[in-house]
Amino acid sequence: MVVALTALIVAGCAVDPGTFTSSVRSGGGDRTLTIRFADALNLPTGTDVTLNGLRIGSVSSVRLHRSRVDIVAKVRENSRITTDAAASIRQDTVLGDPYVAILSSVSAPLLEGDTIELERTASAPPLEDTLSVVANFVNAGSIQDIEKVMRSANTALPHRKQTTRVARIASIDLRSLAADTRRIDQMLDGLDATAGTVNRWLPSLSQALAPKGMHWWSQLSNASGGIGVLLPSIGSVFEGGMWLMPMLTRLNGSADVMVEWVHAVARNDDQIRKFVVDNFFPFVQSPRMNIVTATAAEGQEMIGTITRLLRMLGAVR
Repeated sequence: MVVALTALIVAGCAVDPGTFTSSVRSGGGDRTLTIRFADALNLPTGTDVTLNGLRIGSVSSVRLHRSRVDIVAKVRENSRITTDAAASIRQDTVLGDPYVAILSSVSAPLLEGDTIELERTASAPPLEDTLSVVANFVNAGSIQDIEKVMRSANTALPHRKQTTRVARIASIDLRSLAADTRRIDQMLDGLDATAGTVNRWLPSLSQALAPKGMHWWSQLSNASGGIGVLLPSIGSVFEGGMWLMPMLTRLNGSADVMVEWVHAVARNDDQIRKFVVDNFFPFVQSPRMNIVTATAAEGQEMIGTITRLLRMLGAVR
């Protein structure tokens, strides 16, 4: 049993994957193209060759060398494969058939028998590595994590009835907004009018924002700063002068009295003039008094007695 297993392993190591036939086998082309890869893996003969996504031929042979693998392909004569074309071995699915994909630009075309060198080719990753990545993706819990995220999202979303209620309220609000767009139109008209006004004053605004205008604004800012310092100082003087208010109130009252006195003098101008002319000035020129009568508290006439007394004193003759 062990000998048979060993023989099977040795025989398997000598198997050339190029001898297997692809399930998708295409016919040959009109000209030959050699593509060099560092590793062709399990690429069999008959595999499709595509150019910018379109099938143009198939692999005719796979030649193994010490440090590379030469893939000989038969492609259609009218296939425009340029000198800077790049080739790679691809698989559309994990277990799908491999094929050779060529990406070409618009530079000079390759001729019959030309080669796409090793530096412009890319080998497919080993199938074992691909399966390992898939296994890690499944077994490491990525799918379970996605399911947990989806469950959390479903839990975070509100109940269907609540969602329906919110949607219904939103629809009512949107219909109300759509039915009354007059104010929005007014706002847009106002913005349009403002823009038109700004456009009309644009030359003046440009001049105000020119270097000379900016110098003027700078000077105005400095002046405003000085006024801002001065006004608090004046305010402190007024605040400190509150003690003058009682005196100013009394002066105001005195001024009212003086005004009233002036008005009284004006109303009695005739009487004052008569008093000054008929009485005051004559008395100043010749000071004297004419006593007509004098009565005591008991009602007795005192003129005679006073006259005799003044005559005795020598004041009256």
